[in-house]
Amino acid sequence: MTKRKYTKSLRSRQENGTRQKIMDAAWELYGLCGPAKTTISAIAKRAGVQRLTVARHFPDDGDLIQSCFFRWFSRHPLPSAERWRGVVNRADWAVVILSLIYSYYRQTSEMWDVVHRDAPSVPDLGRVLQVLADCQEKLQDDILASLPEDIRDGRFGMAVTAHAVQFTTWQSLSAQHLDDADMAALMSYWLRKCPAG
Repeated sequence: MTKRKYTKSLRSRQENGTRQKIMDAAWELYGLCGPAKTTISAIAKRAGVQRLTVARHFPDDGDLIQSCFFRWFSRHPLPSAERWRGVVNRADWAVVILSLIYSYYRQTSEMWDVVHRDAPSVPDLGRVLQVLADCQEKLQDDILASLPEDIRDGRFGMAVTAHAVQFTTWQSLSAQHLDDADMAALMSYWLRKCPAG
């Protein structure tokens, strides 16, 4: 390797290391006080860099927020269809899907509390919530596909299914000291009791 290539490679590693330190510092502060109250100055201080260094790596707050949260998603993936399609009897999809999403919410509840709380004042969190909403829509589709046709096509079945996959539904049921399996069984039961129409 030539000296020029070595120097370029070293600079690239240093830049990546700095970027990582900034993201780690931001994530720690998001956990402590939330994105709405986290300032670039505080992130720079915690990362041990200048404020301009943060701005150079992340030109606006949205870039940093999204980079942090999408890295977080890679470490905490949302439930995906390979966990039940072709593995679980279709009639059992509702309870399996709800068990998985409720377990996911329990493991990640602190983060989702912060996102839901700060989203009204931090527009860039809208993209984070959209990732969750896209997943919830897919879960709804598969839950509905597992239900009898008259419930699947009815407005009550659709409404209860949409409600069942929400983080706020999990929060509410969790406050009643139900475990995830009980919540999933309860919501699955009510889904099958929905009136047609």
